[in-house]
Amino acid sequence: RYTIGAKNLLSVRTYMESDAGLVVQANNQALINPANCIKEILGNAQWGLSQTVDATSFAAAATAFADAGLGSVISGALGGDRQKRAAGDVLTELSMLRGARVLFDATLQAWTCMVDTAPVSPTVTLGYADGVWNNLKRIESHTRTSLADATSILKLRYGLVGRVTGSKDFGSSFQPTNYLYEISASVLSFGQERIVSSPWLRLAAHGKYVLAYLAKRLRFGDQSLTVVAGLEARRLSIGQLVRLKVPQHGIDADFQVWAVRRGLS
Repeated sequence: RYTIGAKNLLSVRTYMESDAGLVVQANNQALINPANCIKEILGNAQWGLSQTVDATSFAAAATAFADAGLGSVISGALGGDRQKRAAGDVLTELSMLRGARVLFDATLQAWTCMVDTAPVSPTVTLGYADGVWNNLKRIESHTRTSLADATSILKLRYGLVGRVTGSKDFGSSFQPTNYLYEISASVLSFGQERIVSSPWLRLAAHGKYVLAYLAKRLRFGDQSLTVVAGLEARRLSIGQLVRLKVPQHGIDADFQVWAVRRGLS
């Protein structure tokens, strides 16, 4: 183990004399925030992916993680379960904690990060054959979670424990064995039990926040629509709330924008 870039790292572990290392611990306290960890993995030119990142969006994402009670969830250890794996897998694990999305902005030519937050109120009302708004051109799909995919009970396992083994040739290594904690939450009145785990979570308070978010996301994300809207929707962006009124489908509720595609017709 050796030190690289004291500003950001404490140590890097190498495997079988390979230059590809795994970050074991963070020396910079800012890296205890998942958004800052994601930013460092993407942008670090020594051990990361050496990509250009948008500092403004990542700063906002770090604030969103902190507001959700997860500002220090990494607890100083940037290695998670300390197992060597693809950077994309680590980014997915960190993003899952609060529904973060890492997107490449073609205008900025940089990677951006957005964390799922609860919008205050709907940005716009969109209706289809509702007799008032009539600003939706068509409903392309209206789906609900199938019975086979539905979740009735969600369980979260965290607090990874393991054992340290060593050899003369490769030094010491950490082998994960089990999770100390398991907590659960009710989601839907039907479906199956679903288990998720996180090598990053250690504290009960963090586990509680993450489980509550994931369960709520499954519960209220049970219904989704794909619609084609008029000019009223041209300024919508991912994460915003819209009010949908579609009497034919029995819909008069708020929905969160999950994807946007713009075009001319």
